[in-house]
Amino acid sequence: MKIILTGSSGFIGSKLKIFLSKRKYKVINLNLRQINKIDKKNIFKELETIKNISVIINCAASLKPKKLRDFQINEKLPRILEQFSKKNMIKFIHISTINVLFSKRLDKYSVSKKKGELNLNKQYSTILRLPLIINTKQKKILNQGEISFFYKYLRFIKLPIYPFIYPGCNYRPLELHNLCKYLIKAINQKKNEQINLQGKYQINSFELFKLICNQEKKKYLKINTVWIKNIIPNLIKNHLYKSQFFQQILSLDNT
Repeated sequence: MKIILTGSSGFIGSKLKIFLSKRKYKVINLNLRQINKIDKKNIFKELETIKNISVIINCAASLKPKKLRDFQINEKLPRILEQFSKKNMIKFIHISTINVLFSKRLDKYSVSKKKGELNLNKQYSTILRLPLIINTKQKKILNQGEISFFYKYLRFIKLPIYPFIYPGCNYRPLELHNLCKYLIKAINQKKNEQINLQGKYQINSFELFKLICNQEKKKYLKINTVWIKNIIPNLIKNHLYKSQFFQQILSLDNT
C-alpha cells in the first residue's frame, strides 16, 4: 500500500513514517518546502507525478503560525488534499487537534486548525483529533511536541522555585505509539468518520508540570487560577489568552 505523508519531518510525522514503514507500507513524503506556493495547482501537480496512491495522510501543521504560508498549511492544505483524494478515489486522513472543539481556544494554532476543518467535506475525510501527545522513554516524559512548552518555561524562568498555575487545563494525554496504532485502524477502515482520541488517564497542567519538575530535579510552587482571574486586568488577561503557552496552562477547557 502506497501512502503519501505530509509533515513527515515533524514530531508526530517522523514517528508515523517509521511505524508505517516497518509494517511494509510504502511511505512517500510530500515535501512542502519544495513547493513554492500552497495552492491547488502546485499540490495537484506534485501528487500527479506519483502513481498508485492508496492513502493520503496530512500530518503537516504549523504550531506557531506567523506568515501567510504557515496559515495556508493549517487552513488551506487539508482542503486541497481532500479534493485530490476525492477526484482520484483515494482515502484521505487529516490529523487535527482536539482544541478545535473548544470555543475558548483562541491561540493562532487552534483557530487556524479549526478553519482547516471547516474547509473539509467530512463525507470524504477521516479526521483524527489529537489530545496532548506525549512520548515517554523508561517512564520519563521526553521534551518533544507540545510538552516542549513546559521545558521552555523551565529554561526561560530563572528562579530557584518555579511558580505554576493550579489546576490548569485537564488533559488525557495519548502515547505516541498508541496514536500510530489508531492510525493503522483508520487506514484499514472503509468508512470516513471524525474520531476524538484520548489517553486512558486524566492529568491537569500542574500535575504534568510536577512530573517534569521531579524529572529535572526542580522545585515548584502552586498558584491557584483564582489569583490569575481576579488580580490580572481583563485587558491583559484577554491578551494572555491568545498566547499558545497560556492556552496550554490556564484552566480554560477540558481537553
